[in-house]
Amino acid sequence: MHHPELQETLRGVFLTEPLSELVRRMDRDLGGTFFSLRDAFTDDRRRILTHVTAQVTTACTADYERIVSDNRRLLDFLMQSASPLPEALRVAVAFVVQQRLEHAVARFIAGEADLGPALAARDDARRWGVAPPLQPVQERLEHALVATVGAVDVGDAEATVARAHRLLDAAASLEVTLDTWQAQTGAMCYSRPMDRRAGRPRCATRSGSWANACSSASPNGPQ
Repeated sequence: MHHPELQETLRGVFLTEPLSELVRRMDRDLGGTFFSLRDAFTDDRRRILTHVTAQVTTACTADYERIVSDNRRLLDFLMQSASPLPEALRVAVAFVVQQRLEHAVARFIAGEADLGPALAARDDARRWGVAPPLQPVQERLEHALVATVGAVDVGDAEATVARAHRLLDAAASLEVTLDTWQAQTGAMCYSRPMDRRAGRPRCATRSGSWANACSSASPNGPQ
């Protein structure tokens, strides 16, 4: 088929047929070559899959949020009447509460919000009879505490101690038990110039408030 004739034919398909039919006609008449995800390099394939998965996850998260937000009264009525949550609602509630809790704790750690939203998510979990895993929250708070203790020598020590107490109070309010061994170690011992005879950094005891704060939070680690 000559080019002008092909052009006119494809134009007619474009104006009268679905777009998928136009693509099929172009592939047939122009000798299209088909490629799939398997033809991409491994890194490109992973990047594409990560992008597609993120889009799907975002859409699913929005759907779950809508289901829970639109059915709060129903959820409350079900729990007040001692009726079990339907499985679909239970899955949606567990997912949303977990996401809200982790997001709220992350914002609290970053100093962008108080602990209120995290406590609200915890209260929703209790009210609707779901138990979100607290390990991600525990790990976030532990990492933040260790980072806070490690920053005592580069900033305002009093403010740093206050931040450590806020993190510990947050953990207590959320009923999360932190493993404070690493934070205690940083609180009690910090690097000094190298002790040439011992071949290791010298250590010195920090302010007692550090040790007391960490020791009161958890039985783990040195006392």
